[in-house]
Amino acid sequence: MKSFFLALSLLSRIPVSSKLYTGIKNSESATVYFPLVGLILGGLSTVFAYGLGSILPNWPLAVCVTIFLGALSGFLHLDGVADCGDGFLSSRPAERILEIMKDPRIGAMGTLSLVFVVLLKLSLLISLIQKFDLQTFCLILLLTPFAGRCALLWHMRLTPVLGEGLGKSFWNRSLGMQLSNFMLYGLVNYFLFPEYLLINIAIQLSVAILWSLYSKSKISGGTGDTLGVACEIGEIALLTAFII
Repeated sequence: MKSFFLALSLLSRIPVSSKLYTGIKNSESATVYFPLVGLILGGLSTVFAYGLGSILPNWPLAVCVTIFLGALSGFLHLDGVADCGDGFLSSRPAERILEIMKDPRIGAMGTLSLVFVVLLKLSLLISLIQKFDLQTFCLILLLTPFAGRCALLWHMRLTPVLGEGLGKSFWNRSLGMQLSNFMLYGLVNYFLFPEYLLINIAIQLSVAILWSLYSKSKISGGTGDTLGVACEIGEIALLTAFII
């Protein structure tokens, strides 16, 4: 259970007492609980959207849901988007890209990357609200953080870890864990939306592979920031599958 509470502390802003988990060093075992944390965050998103859906029109609801999805993790993954935007789009050597990504300041490329990702997610959410009824939309939200946290595990498997940052402390490339994660992702999708199962899996795996290949082409591996991007594009891929 300590590994679960550590995973909950790493991936969310849900208050967790430090007495419930050990330190974050050598905490690879916590990653097995990342999908479960995603389902918990999805459940909170579902309750939030269902409560507001009865009193807000489509656009304000989509904006509030976009903010809520980011706030659940303290906007940690969006911070990774900004850092990778500044680094990867700088046209610098790998060593310099890693230095730029560590800089706490945000530049023009990071700002644009952040804006584009948020706008894309917002546009997908408003499209889904208009396409489905509120109950179905809320079920899609249940899957959204779940898909993003599963994408974290796939990025770890496909990409070697770099540096000594926070990501390295829990970076887990175990094949057994990846297979169980893939099976869980398929089962949850099949239970909720069997007709969308194949396209969900195809899009998720495609974007995970493409992002990992791009990350390796730029810096020869992955970091905590590239994990943040993997989570965001995992959520966007899930929303896109339902639009398609």
